Amino acid sequence: MLQQEVIKQIAPIFVELFSFSESELKEATSANDIPEWDSLNHAILIDKIEKHFEIKFDLMDVLDMMNVGDICAAVLKKKN
Repeated sequence: MLQQEVIKQIAPIFVELFSFSESELKEATSANDIPEWDSLNHAILIDKIEKHFEIKFDLMDVLDMMNVGDICAAVLKKKN
């Protein structure tokens, strides 16, 4: 699985949670780009991603997730 494949799979989660356009979702997209992406919604986002990929992140992984690219890298790390 590649980073772009992960982005395609998590894009619907961003649309559902943040009403953010799939076409605008990039590796560099961060909470600074999405006003609704606060700490509570970050926890919900991570939960939805964990369920989608059937993985569980460590706390340190979650704390290191600063943008979409970081999330994708963490997913790939857990899946490989």
